[in-house]
Amino acid sequence: MDESEIKSSFARLAGAFPNSEMIFDAASPLGVRVANKRVIKGGGMDEKAVLRWGLEKADDIRRWDDRIRIVAEYPSSGG
Repeated sequence: MDESEIKSSFARLAGAFPNSEMIFDAASPLGVRVANKRVIKGGGMDEKAVLRWGLEKADDIRRWDDRIRIVAEYPSSGG
């Protein structure tokens, strides 16, 4: 999925499940580049498996829709 598809999905979820909480993980833009280079291309997967979007910080999602609030963020240590 690309960013516009993800934004649309979040908006639909916010409308369908008001006052609910969602837990998800996302790769950073750097993580996407590394995954595409090392894991996907190096693993012999085709272009359908290429990651197209990375999240710099969770707060960016809040700007997508007024109904979205960030309750907590747990960045990975990378290890």
